[in-house]
Amino acid sequence: MSAKTIKLILIGVVTIIIFPFIFSPVPHKGVEYLTEVQAIPTRIHQSESGDIFFTTEENTRYYINRAVDRGVTKDDFVSFIGKTLTFAYPEYFTLLDPSSRSRHTCVIKFGETTLFSEYK
Repeated sequence: MSAKTIKLILIGVVTIIIFPFIFSPVPHKGVEYLTEVQAIPTRIHQSESGDIFFTTEENTRYYINRAVDRGVTKDDFVSFIGKTLTFAYPEYFTLLDPSSRSRHTCVIKFGETTLFSEYK
């Protein structure tokens, strides 16, 4: 085998091994598998794709994927800036965010009131 062939085979094998870690979907096992954390959002941003991002005092970001498609907008949450919210999210690993600085949130609560939930 030539060096070029070996190099192509190695690139292929590495790609096959790493690909699932990069593009793995967010697991949706159920609300009982979510991790809950209380945090105070200091900024809320809506992306062009319709995602809503909450940046907290700890500089962690929680986001609602395709929020606008779900009928939710940034304006629904601006009154909660500076207030303690509970964010519930699945724990999973992706090479796109290895330090988990941005977390896909499935449920957001203010006290006992559910503000958003992917689960009906």
